[in-house]
Amino acid sequence: MTDAAKPLPLTGMLKTVFDSRYVGFLVVDDSGKVRRANPFVVELLGSPIEETTCRFNLLTLPTIPADKREQLRRTLKQGRRRSFDIDYVSMHGKASALTMEVHPIKEGDLRGFAVCIVLDDTSKQRLAQHLQQAAQTEGLALLSGVLAHDLNNLLTTGLGYAGLARSIGDPRKREQALERVESALESAAGLVDHLLEHTSRKRANRSRSTPFGLALERMINVFEHRVISTVTLHKPKPPKGVSVAGSPSQIEPVLLNLLLNAQEAMGAQGGEITLSWELVDAPPENVAWWVDPHEGRYIRFSVEDSGVGIPHENLRLVFEPLFTTKGASGGTGLGLYSVRKTLEELSGTVSITSLVGRGTQIDVFFPLAVEADNSAALQVPVVRTLAGRGERVLLMEPDDMVREMLVWLLLKNGYKVLTAVDCAEASQILEGGETPVDLLLASVTSDVDFREHCIAGSFKVSVPALFLLGADSETASLPPGSRSLHKPFKPEGLLVTLGEILSSTYPDSSKR
Repeated sequence: MTDAAKPLPLTGMLKTVFDSRYVGFLVVDDSGKVRRANPFVVELLGSPIEETTCRFNLLTLPTIPADKREQLRRTLKQGRRRSFDIDYVSMHGKASALTMEVHPIKEGDLRGFAVCIVLDDTSKQRLAQHLQQAAQTEGLALLSGVLAHDLNNLLTTGLGYAGLARSIGDPRKREQALERVESALESAAGLVDHLLEHTSRKRANRSRSTPFGLALERMINVFEHRVISTVTLHKPKPPKGVSVAGSPSQIEPVLLNLLLNAQEAMGAQGGEITLSWELVDAPPENVAWWVDPHEGRYIRFSVEDSGVGIPHENLRLVFEPLFTTKGASGGTGLGLYSVRKTLEELSGTVSITSLVGRGTQIDVFFPLAVEADNSAALQVPVVRTLAGRGERVLLMEPDDMVREMLVWLLLKNGYKVLTAVDCAEASQILEGGETPVDLLLASVTSDVDFREHCIAGSFKVSVPALFLLGADSETASLPPGSRSLHKPFKPEGLLVTLGEILSSTYPDSSKR
């Protein structure tokens, strides 16, 4: 056995801890090389004996995910304490949910080494995941109830102004009423889009950043439907022009969990909740876990309550799964745990300070979104007019009301229209060739339906196409080179896009 593979000698208390049968214990050097491993962690890692484990290097061990190996490398280099959740699959195929706490040693005989405490949290993590899913469902139900309330108000407003427009004789006032109908419908579309951010995985995956001020306003609105009468909420003016990394389905539950947690901390007697925010260059030193350097600034969002406070010995535990200070009568111990999991995904962090009898302040640090460089964006053709010039559009739309509206819109703006209700009917028109078609305008009700009945069938798009997409539709399933527009849209948006496509397809045509 080489010197590098010889177990490092341990004495005293360190040896007592090392011999534990319930906690994994590793000693590694600053290069990630394992120098000691107790029997518990040897079994967890799927190694036969300690001597074999001491040939491992955690920074190159393929059974540890690559992103965790990189985080571990930075932790050892920076000499900071950090905790990792690792989905580990041993060489024998056994899957485990491990928690590894890395404690670099900065003095004494083991200076330059790090002690890694490894816990097998597989059962606990699975239970936490099930309970977290239940909590997310409950949160979605709360959000849906608030959005339904707001949607009903908007529909009432729109229907009311539509009725008034019919009875108003003054053209100017009738126009004002119609403008309010349009405004109410646009706001309603925004509420539906907001709900889809939380219920549609595809929609959430498309969102890489979230306007923080808008997310904060939304969650304050949801919270105020739930807040008890004895709680006073002090709200800051939301920031403008500040976006944070992450989708609304990630950011908004964090904000709502913090608000609900503050209310629960004060109990039925209530108290005061104070919110604040500021832009900072980096998190402070006293964060619950260290984060890797971020190319940009952070927004610090603070929630301060006047509750009973948290004992000092419990401060490090409040972000652990299933830990609660509320006893058996309340609290699942998942609210702040889900905050932690989301922040770890976003490379954010949190700090917490509390005084028993005075209250608690939680500061969350969200990385700001890195703005995309749009300087190389493609230039679209200049459209001189929204009106068509006699081009023949094949409209494929299965919904009767939508199809009737689009036919009316296209005819009114100078287009000729052929209609089809599905891909089979559209294919007959395109392949028949009896009537030439300049552009296909087709609704995609769902990706699965479109792939099964259109792309996989005999539907061949031989003309320029504009596809109208539903909530969950993706452009990846569309024919190459086609354009798309998400519903709902304004008539002007559709007409502009049609003009762009026709101008680029027939640049020298008298039609354009």
